[in-house]
Amino acid sequence: MRNQSEYSEVELVNELRHGSHFAFEQLYRRYAPRLTMKLISLLRDEELAGDVLQDLFIKLWEIREQIEPEQSLRGYLYTIASNMA
Repeated sequence: MRNQSEYSEVELVNELRHGSHFAFEQLYRRYAPRLTMKLISLLRDEELAGDVLQDLFIKLWEIREQIEPEQSLRGYLYTIASNMA
């Protein structure tokens, strides 16, 4: 089995769109640390940042079928995080 860095964002998003829990977990592991730092800098509250991060990934799962694999998921997640903060 390949490790996380061997999957491209497009591959993971395509799998996520089909309901893959593995892809969701890999995307979480890839983006959660940086998103957490972004949210902490915006909110100045670690606990609140953790809550917003959780809500962000719940939203990602709920709208997974609407995500365009060719678009930057990283940019999309950062935009959602900023709007939620």
